[in-house]
Amino acid sequence: WMCIPFAWMNPLVQPLSSLEVDWIGHVNSNEWWYYVDYGLLLIFGGIPWQVYFQRVLSSKTAGRAQLLSYVAAAGCILMAIPPVLIGAIAKGT
Repeated sequence: WMCIPFAWMNPLVQPLSSLEVDWIGHVNSNEWWYYVDYGLLLIFGGIPWQVYFQRVLSSKTAGRAQLLSYVAAAGCILMAIPPVLIGAIAKGT
């Protein structure tokens, strides 16, 4: 979060609402397997899921496990904002 204001205020960054920025790119035919791979990883889970399941299954009550899941979901959404902003700033540079 700390680098966002400095990156955003750089004079070389175009306004993010500018129509001059090409927001829609293209995927080369030899790269679409990466998207399939990442999609399957999201569907079936990866190694970090085991840590989550250990935390949930080791909770003393079902309510605590549910609260842990909601707090983790909010944290994931909150921590996903900076990479999106950094990507938008990089695309506008």
